[in-house]
Amino acid sequence: MQEQVVIYISGDLSVGDTLTLDDGRLGVVTRILEIRKCKNEDYQLWMELIVQIVGTVADYDAEEDPVTTVEMDYLNCRTTGEYFLKLGETIVGDDGITFIQTNILSLSCKQGDLFMECEDFDLPPWSQEEMEAAVKKDRLSTFDVIDGAANE
Repeated sequence: MQEQVVIYISGDLSVGDTLTLDDGRLGVVTRILEIRKCKNEDYQLWMELIVQIVGTVADYDAEEDPVTTVEMDYLNCRTTGEYFLKLGETIVGDDGITFIQTNILSLSCKQGDLFMECEDFDLPPWSQEEMEAAVKKDRLSTFDVIDGAANE
């Protein structure tokens, strides 16, 4: 399961690093989407990330084409609000798979209704092995090596 999160940070963060979310779940950073300088005294950076939750499995088939065509209908557009997805925008689907909007193929307005055909590109989740390696790397980085000669 992937989630899109925003964090404030002072220090380093890389793809593959683990972080604890506000609700206590452990996640692995799989993509950094945006970085902004922050005016907060305590935090230097604002970051938008895709995080894959440790211990969850996404329903993703690597054999399928990662490019998907999606049709979206917005009915009665005059009274609704904002409707459009922006190119490059990332969305986490109900199935826990994140995709990025890559192309608007067609647009049609009929009697106040808007019909769009868009192209999305899947951002595949990391494999179980990649997730385990990231967690192991994080756990090993928190241990101190103790000289074995002291126990003799």
